Amino acid sequence: MITAQIQAEAYRGMNFPIYGIDDPMTIPSVKSLKVLDALPPSNKKGVIRYLLFMYDAKSPLRQIKKLSERKEYAIHLSGIKTKKEQEAALGPFLSLEEEWAVLIIYSILRIQNDSRWTAIVSYEKLIEDCALQILGSHDENASQKERLQIIQLKKDAADTMEQVQVKLDKLYTIEVAGDEELREAVQPYSIVTPEKIAAENLRSMMGSYLKRSSEKNPAKINPPVQRIEEDLDDEHEDEDDFDEEDEDYDIEDE
Repeated sequence: MITAQIQAEAYRGMNFPIYGIDDPMTIPSVKSLKVLDALPPSNKKGVIRYLLFMYDAKSPLRQIKKLSERKEYAIHLSGIKTKKEQEAALGPFLSLEEEWAVLIIYSILRIQNDSRWTAIVSYEKLIEDCALQILGSHDENASQKERLQIIQLKKDAADTMEQVQVKLDKLYTIEVAGDEELREAVQPYSIVTPEKIAAENLRSMMGSYLKRSSEKNPAKINPPVQRIEEDLDDEHEDEDDFDEEDEDYDIEDE
């Protein structure tokens, strides 16, 4: 049940200003999101509305602390009417179990704050380097002085890792707006840039997902999903590039 009330004016500051727009793809900043080319035409407008109301970094829905209610509000704003249609169109984005759906969400997040995601990648690499240093073995023939130096280096690495983890957690919290399931889902892809996520590859992943779904429930496959399967080869060309302002996202310790 939706209890939050958000005024229309609150949507005006979104990076992707789609509120009140019938076709989101007419907005240049939305058209520049190449990964959306991979979405099938069935309920495409509604899926885009859900994704952008949910994952626009400046969406007023981020004010809704309860994640389930935030998602419910985004589904409502998507304009997809029936539960059956919502499940068919938005299921993979709600469950976060399909790689292609996670990659689309990740691309939307990263293209808005690429410098912040670059910091995330750097911090994760630093944590990995520190972990390797801590777990590294030492020479049994090392002198007492050398062993003490190694112990100190491991301690310094552990301290650094702890400090960096705090900063990394803050960055992820900002990016996923408290959605820990989403953080866990996107973390493996944090080193991948949106440009490397090809729409053709996403279509291929989507085709496999739809094939599995139809094989599991051949009698229950509904017409919208059948049309998705038939139209996976449709391609759309976009021209505009997302106009991103560079910002300094250094997170200071409290």
